[in-house]
Amino acid sequence: MPNWPGLLVIVFIVGVLSSCKITIGHTIIAQLYVEKRFAMMGTMDFMFSLGTLVASFYVSLIFLWQANWRLPLHFLAGLWVILALFTFLSVRNANAKLPVEKQQESAPKQTLAFATIVRQPVFLLLAVASFGYGAVEFGTVNWFVSYAQQGLGFDGDAARLLLAGFTGGMALSRLTFAYFLRWFSVHRLMVVLVTMLLAGAIIAKLGDTFVPIMLGNFLLGLGLGGLFPLILSAAMNIDSEKGPLLSGITILGNAMGVQLVSLGTGAWAGIASIEVAYWAVPMAAVLLWSATWFYSRIIKQG
Repeated sequence: MPNWPGLLVIVFIVGVLSSCKITIGHTIIAQLYVEKRFAMMGTMDFMFSLGTLVASFYVSLIFLWQANWRLPLHFLAGLWVILALFTFLSVRNANAKLPVEKQQESAPKQTLAFATIVRQPVFLLLAVASFGYGAVEFGTVNWFVSYAQQGLGFDGDAARLLLAGFTGGMALSRLTFAYFLRWFSVHRLMVVLVTMLLAGAIIAKLGDTFVPIMLGNFLLGLGLGGLFPLILSAAMNIDSEKGPLLSGITILGNAMGVQLVSLGTGAWAGIASIEVAYWAVPMAAVLLWSATWFYSRIIKQG
């Protein structure tokens, strides 16, 4: 029998570590790559999406060998240990190369004035958009396979392949969205991406065969993937000194959206069915579209 409380504790720790790494990465990019902030932010998130894309095939491949849910976790635990060692050694080597005076210097302290920042309309809309983003992304990631299997009758491999269409679209979007800033302004590209994801969410929900669902999921991922680094980079262009705070706001909003859609969709499915409850994703996409549109208007005004 698995130790369920212990597994929950481990998942919590993994979530804390992942969020810390994302916040640190966003902050470093905001400070070091001012001229290439959009492209570098997209590249970082692309690597995250690439890992998500590989995960679907990774689990399927292991299950072809042995249908044991513990095996993927065992391999991942080994990867986490390797990553922790690599990070520890890299930081120690970097600190060893710094002059002693630099190591003793302390950066000026800043208060985590989240309330002060969120009172500004542009950052409040950033938080709401992040909430919708988390709800759409993880509503799809957490519930699509169950929806495809139990609601539409696809087998497990087909359901995971359809989900890979979504994650593949996200990876492609995050890798290429900065290229389109040559022809689109920042605020206009936001509207293009969020409209694409809204259309994809609706198509994926209304479709009942493989091709339209794959198309909808791909459009959803294509619109969603580049949107997060785009809106966060635009906010950091306004005030790059508050990079950690802005990244923290997006992660908090994202986490709240994840929690609401995860628990809410499950509760809704218990009352009705997963086929009905999956409408939570298009509904979250409507919220995300609205918040992003108003956010883009403020970015346009400068």
